[in-house]
Amino acid sequence: MISDAIRHFLSALLLVVGGLLPIVNPLGSAPMFLTMTRGADLATRQALALKIAVNTFILIMGSLIFGADVLKVFGLSVPVVQVAGGAVLC
Repeated sequence: MISDAIRHFLSALLLVVGGLLPIVNPLGSAPMFLTMTRGADLATRQALALKIAVNTFILIMGSLIFGADVLKVFGLSVPVVQVAGGAVLC
C-alpha cells in the first residue's frame, strides 16, 4: 500500500506537470524552435535547447519563490490572477 507521503507527493507532482505542460507546450514550441534554428548544426541546437531549458527552469523557480511577494507589491491576490489567467486562456 502506498503511504500518505508518497501519495501526496505523486498528487502534487501530477498537479504541477498538468499545470505546466499546457503553458510550456513542448509539442507546439518544437516546430518554432526547429524553424528558428534551421541553418544551425546539431551541436548548436543542443546548446540552445539546454540554455532555453535552464532559463525556463530559473524563471519558473523564481516565480515560485518570489511570485507571492511580487503580487503583494502590486496589491493583487492569487485568485484574481487565476481568474485573469483563465480569461486569457479562454
